Amino acid sequence: EYMGFEIRQSADMTHYLDYGFQFTKEQPVCAAWSNSEFQPLLAVSTSLPRIIFLQEEVILNEYEIAKPKKATALKWHPTYLWLGIGWTDGSVALWSEEDKLLREEKMVHKGEIKSVVFNSDGSRMVTGDANGVVGVWKTNRGLSPMCQYQREGVVTHILFCGLASEEESMEKWSTLFFFATDTGALCLGDDMKHCSEVCKVSGQIKSLLFYEKESSTIIITSHLLLVQFKLSTTEKLTPSRKVKLSVSGDPDLVQAVWAGNGLIAISCGENIIRLMHLEKDETYVLSLADPIFGGSLINDKILCITYNSRKRALAGGTKGGNIEMWRCKSLTGESPSSSEGWEAKKQTKAELTDIYEMHWDLSHGLICGLVSQGLVLLIENQLKKKMRDSLQMLQT
Repeated sequence: EYMGFEIRQSADMTHYLDYGFQFTKEQPVCAAWSNSEFQPLLAVSTSLPRIIFLQEEVILNEYEIAKPKKATALKWHPTYLWLGIGWTDGSVALWSEEDKLLREEKMVHKGEIKSVVFNSDGSRMVTGDANGVVGVWKTNRGLSPMCQYQREGVVTHILFCGLASEEESMEKWSTLFFFATDTGALCLGDDMKHCSEVCKVSGQIKSLLFYEKESSTIIITSHLLLVQFKLSTTEKLTPSRKVKLSVSGDPDLVQAVWAGNGLIAISCGENIIRLMHLEKDETYVLSLADPIFGGSLINDKILCITYNSRKRALAGGTKGGNIEMWRCKSLTGESPSSSEGWEAKKQTKAELTDIYEMHWDLSHGLICGLVSQGLVLLIENQLKKKMRDSLQMLQT
């Protein structure tokens, strides 16, 4: 208490403190948040080359990993503070926060690693490289290669299915994964040397999502075609939905994320985010022209998006260096079917521009935005207020 006032937090008084980290002799390559409820760590690979670690706004110098090669893919284990790392020379590593040891393997890949992904329980890790090689690894005792596949082109996306059925065991389904290449091929593989091409589309696959409720995968192509496939291990996969997206942005900038149950958010370098409600077959937009932004962002362009499922909030990073947010108004688990279900929240104007990639720490409300000159970090802060009679106190 202070001067007789009891200070309390208010749910609608969220404020973000922004920190800019401007690099002088290096550029960020990729970044990833840990999944720890108690210790949010941000790993950032740079072109120096090195990997730096941040805990909120503090750089942990004793954690730094410096190598003569650049890390091009980062992913944290879903349970432990283990960081999966892929390097330009094709080597793959698992780093432990506890002992700071780097366990490295070089036997599977020869080309630059483009993607590192864990399954839901962290027992498997899949890596993909620039030569079209996909490696499957056991992670329970360091890194042990299980099998590998070769496809034409560069591996651009990897996505575990992560579902179970009555007929199949959880272990079998949890090791099924999709991967895509820049030739337009979509493949389904597992850890038992089974791999088949599901489809091949014209152009490139820009986004790859798994729709758990309908046990299906969704792709969005550079030709702005959305295709949905029902997953089956016994039948040939055939499209259950095809939609041609009508957008005026840059197809090379297409990004898609889940923004709720059955709700996909899509950005492609416009001043709007397009939302597609699959269950209700509704589409609508969230715009930088919203009155809360005061007209100052109408000519700005959204370059990347990220969604926090716990806070039910969608954020967009822009060319002008703005990070803006929309919060879901619904108190139920149902996803909004129109823009009326969202409330725009003006956030911050970063000192650095062209935010091309964003990552949201789901446990602690931290947002990292990558720019060519460095990174932007937003830290959530709950303001406090109290009223008594005609007096009020507000934290500023």
